[in-house]
Amino acid sequence: VGTFDFEADEDGALRVFGTVESRTDARRTGTVRVTVGVDGDETVRETTVTVDPGETAEWAVGFGIDYDRFAAGGEVSVAVA
Repeated sequence: VGTFDFEADEDGALRVFGTVESRTDARRTGTVRVTVGVDGDETVRETTVTVDPGETAEWAVGFGIDYDRFAAGGEVSVAVA
């Protein structure tokens, strides 16, 4: 994962977004797995990303979680497989 951040979408729900970088000389496809924890409950979203050699690709996933509820103490982790 190059970078990631989060924000409220137009409906006030949590949206996590970021970039994935390829430091190889081959086109790569991977799965971005985003885990969000709020009040002891975990929710996972996955998205597939394809990145050309030496390039960066953007990704985003939405959660049906109120952004303000998440911002009051939620946790987020992002991994690529």
